[in-house]
Amino acid sequence: IKLAVNESYKSSNTAFENTLNEKVNSDSPECVYCDSYPEYGSQYEWISYVGFNYISNSQNSSAGYEDFTYISTDVYAGHTYQATVSCGSNAGDPEQIWMFFDWNGDCDFDDPGESYDLGETIGPGTVNGNITVPLGATSGQTRMRVILEFLDDPLSGCEVNYIYGQTEDYTVNIIHPGGDVWGWGATQYNGNQSMTVQFS
Repeated sequence: IKLAVNESYKSSNTAFENTLNEKVNSDSPECVYCDSYPEYGSQYEWISYVGFNYISNSQNSSAGYEDFTYISTDVYAGHTYQATVSCGSNAGDPEQIWMFFDWNGDCDFDDPGESYDLGETIGPGTVNGNITVPLGATSGQTRMRVILEFLDDPLSGCEVNYIYGQTEDYTVNIIHPGGDVWGWGATQYNGNQSMTVQFS
């Protein structure tokens, strides 16, 4: 969805024109995210808990990939939230835990600032990290991915056939405080105002 707003201001023979393009990402069917899964499943180590704002999920299985995109939370651009991820394991191996966010709604996790290293556990354990939603993040629903990988850091948010571990996906809904369209303060101008709003 693209919202274009065009405003003209006239005051003392001076015209002001401002065009705002606000792209809203709805994690729509057109947005197909890459796969991520282990080669041998998650029978030895797995994600036992994910917490992020109002996401609190302790469901788990032996599947290498779990789709929890029906579980979501609202987050505000510019705000910081604590992420908590727990590892379940029947061994004492090193486990790397990362989170990925598609902040700009371009259907990948490749952009700067979209990957977060939460740390390592040795066997069962829990890691925490602070995640700040960028001020420039695209409004609307987008994807959050959690990867737990045996021994090595994931090469990307799209790594497939890593040896052991698990990948889980969730949904976050990005909100801009004060409103995504009008929060930039157009009322600072005096005089006659004309406005055209066009949806395309």
